[in-house]
Amino acid sequence: PRPGDDIYVLGSNESINVGKITSVAEPNGTGDAKTVALALAKRPASILKAIKDKGLDLPKWWEDVEDGDNYDEGEEDTDGTVVAGQRISSEKGGSGIIQPPPLDPLHNLEIVVGGTYTVGRLISVP
Repeated sequence: PRPGDDIYVLGSNESINVGKITSVAEPNGTGDAKTVALALAKRPASILKAIKDKGLDLPKWWEDVEDGDNYDEGEEDTDGTVVAGQRISSEKGGSGIIQPPPLDPLHNLEIVVGGTYTVGRLISVP
């Protein structure tokens, strides 16, 4: 991805424009095999309406699962938490506190960079 590239809703065949990439960090700059980019997104109402009209899945803000994370793998400790490097699943020994929804309804929206096969997710930063 490069600054100035358009981003679209994944599965919309580049018909639902979400916004534009404004800057891109160095590849692997976070220590993970991911590229982090800053994007300016449009207001969510028209994007969410177009998603519903096309019959696509709405963003699932409660899915904060990183690519490659799997809550089902790993061994369980005596209190039910998943160990061996996996995050604690809220179903298994979590505190029971449900996180409030994010301020941006487009949080976790799956997107694709226009003209490429690069996919990702929007993560809203308050």
